[in-house]
Amino acid sequence: MKVNQQEQLLTELDSVLEEISDDNSASLTGGARSTFSGIIPAFGSRTFSKIYTTTSQFNDISIRLNQNINEFIKVKAVRADNLRDISSFVRSIPPNSAGKVITVAANVRDGVAFRLNFSIDGFNIAKNVSGPITY
Repeated sequence: MKVNQQEQLLTELDSVLEEISDDNSASLTGGARSTFSGIIPAFGSRTFSKIYTTTSQFNDISIRLNQNINEFIKVKAVRADNLRDISSFVRSIPPNSAGKVITVAANVRDGVAFRLNFSIDGFNIAKNVSGPITY
């Protein structure tokens, strides 16, 4: 399968997953709640410094952006100690997604310390992102 076909399939899968996770609701429900905030660099990725630890109340890590963005960004949950991915799931967030619930990782074990990693493909303007998170 060509790389372009794989990217198209992943984009379509992201769209379906977004529809499922949105459930026409702009609120986050479930376990522990907090906020995230940071700047995604103009090129590459950044792992935000704030550390969260999953609880037994909720198995997913979900976020909601407070503001719209003008290009696709990617987000994933990484382990706090070694920055390895919690799962192979990387979520692409499309432009104009403020207020939509985005599941970053699903079925995460209790007690996993993690951080959020955001990235922008290609060279863009640095972006400030923030919002609520449940885990």
